[in-house]
Amino acid sequence: MHADCRTSRTVLAVVLYIFNLLTLYSCFLAALEDYHGSRDLETLTTFATENLVPTCSPADIDLCDDDQKLKIKKYQELGADELEKLVKEKELVQAKVKKDYSELVEGLHASFEGHHASYQEATEAKDAALEAIEKDYSELVEGLGASFEGLHASYQEATETMDDDLEAIKKSGLGLMKAVMANMGDDKKDEL
Repeated sequence: MHADCRTSRTVLAVVLYIFNLLTLYSCFLAALEDYHGSRDLETLTTFATENLVPTCSPADIDLCDDDQKLKIKKYQELGADELEKLVKEKELVQAKVKKDYSELVEGLHASFEGHHASYQEATEAKDAALEAIEKDYSELVEGLGASFEGLHASYQEATETMDDDLEAIKKSGLGLMKAVMANMGDDKKDEL
């Protein structure tokens, strides 16, 4: 899906049903951002009610606090080329965080598949000779359970790390930089 957040100064929310998963994208400060929260209706409704409102931007400077106004001024003073360079740098870091996360999840998935295959083999062996291997089978299942728990914990930790890293990138001013850059594009059009 593609949404151009630069053309509108209003808040945009896009809700999609993809493979029966409710997905929400929000458009703040001229930057389309993924929603990283629960997908149940109550949580999404709360998020939309609290967050999908006009926010501070170069186009809505009156909604900004003093710190935000200073940041906008700083980004505007950088000029379009320097601001675009900074945005690209942040986006590269953001892409690396997502790539590293994807690679880790792929590795965890491969480990899970390997453990799952071992579990299946153990189950078949148990069925073939239940009396003879009952004790060994129980020990193997316990070991696999611990492995699954470890994999799940690693997945949870990776997800939290990615969410924290992406939030830090967002808080570092990437969205505001994009908004200022988009607003500079509007100013150039007005000059013509």
